[in-house]
Amino acid sequence: MTVFDPEFPAQQTDIAYAFDGNSYVFTSIPTPGAQNVFPVKRVLPAPHFSIQHGFYDAPFHVAITSDSPAVKIYYTTDGSAANDTVGTLYHTPISISTTTVLRVIAMRLGSQPSTVTTATYLFLKDVVNQPNNPQGILQNGDHTPTFRIQQ
Repeated sequence: MTVFDPEFPAQQTDIAYAFDGNSYVFTSIPTPGAQNVFPVKRVLPAPHFSIQHGFYDAPFHVAITSDSPAVKIYYTTDGSAANDTVGTLYHTPISISTTTVLRVIAMRLGSQPSTVTTATYLFLKDVVNQPNNPQGILQNGDHTPTFRIQQ
């Protein structure tokens, strides 16, 4: 029996994982009814935030680090999933002074990107002053979300 320590990596849609004795490997090649074929790419671990998500009342700076060398870390602050085309390349700690959803990903050529990791920093002054019905959240007034498919 194999034990994943500290835990099995976060699952991603249509990705199969295995541990080859040294690190996690992945494949996105379907092999129904047959043994999986794992290329040599490695799954990058998720980046770490220097400050945990939570409630804050004073501005601060968040550093983002990775356990893997030579990775590029991309981030967003608008709630969208970060990647190398949607996001900013991280260089220095990020200033947080208002309610922010910070999403990050680690990428390296020849490796499977990490999962997108999120930290939400809430400032009470922003929460107290937000409107009762923020634009784009509730569309029909009965507090039931309205979902629209955009084509």
